[in-house]
Amino acid sequence: MRRTLLIAALLSILVACSGSGEPVEEPGIDVIDVSGPLDASALEFMKESIEGAATRGQELAVLQINSRAVLDRRAFTDLIETLESPPLPLAVWVGPAPAVAGGGAAHVALRAEHAAISPGSSFGPGTPIIVAESGEEALGGAIPAEETGLDLQPTLRQYLQDLNGETFQTADGPVTVETLVPFGDGVTLKTPTFRQPGLGVRFFRLAATPEAAFFFLVVGLAIASFEFFAIGPGVAAGVAGLSLMLAGWGMVNLPVRPWAVGVAVMGWALLTAAYQRGGVLALTLLGAVMLQVGGTFLVDGGGDID
Repeated sequence: MRRTLLIAALLSILVACSGSGEPVEEPGIDVIDVSGPLDASALEFMKESIEGAATRGQELAVLQINSRAVLDRRAFTDLIETLESPPLPLAVWVGPAPAVAGGGAAHVALRAEHAAISPGSSFGPGTPIIVAESGEEALGGAIPAEETGLDLQPTLRQYLQDLNGETFQTADGPVTVETLVPFGDGVTLKTPTFRQPGLGVRFFRLAATPEAAFFFLVVGLAIASFEFFAIGPGVAAGVAGLSLMLAGWGMVNLPVRPWAVGVAVMGWALLTAAYQRGGVLALTLLGAVMLQVGGTFLVDGGGDID
């Protein structure tokens, strides 16, 4: 009897805790955080995250940007189309300091209906929109946050609080957002959910800058040479293969100069030959110079990305 009463009591507690029907999830805030050069994978992630936030019925999506450059025209165009007719209220915040929005990233902020920048961050130049595209040269330099004319917001939390009650134009018409909810005798900010690219995308984006792509190229080639002259259990070969894969990903997405890649590889070949012959000074110096030249001129428009 006592066991029956205990089971009945437990069932009653479970029913009371579960309530009647499915729990209703309040619309929240998605913060889409992307830093570094915006290659195709990053731009596609931003677009898909905005659409995903709308599908989940979120109150608001915020793009948190810290990027000097855009690398892919097609994915950038798709993102701009989404920004011009967003499926839900959408804002942009350039921060936290010392963040920067340059090139196409600056245009992302300008296309948003509501945009803010953190003091200590910088904005522009707005060209080139896509790095290394013909006919686009950098005009002027980056300007301080205080001179941008954008809303100055020191923190993302403060920005989200100030967006409460603002009206946004969306694909379905005007929408007024509520970022604050009652809490005790006052109000509190809805807890934002931060969205970042998946682990696989972030792994490959390690080589999204000219320095990183060149580093992985040199490391991969150097370790491959080491493995060739001192065959081991294959660990070095695996590291070399991984480094060269990352270098390849970076060079596919960056506007590399083919001749510079060839010069760098030739420099590696000369250094390898010098090592094989016991250290020929002429080959060593020529190989080092060619490797330096290849790295210096590896990317067309690299200064816009750094």
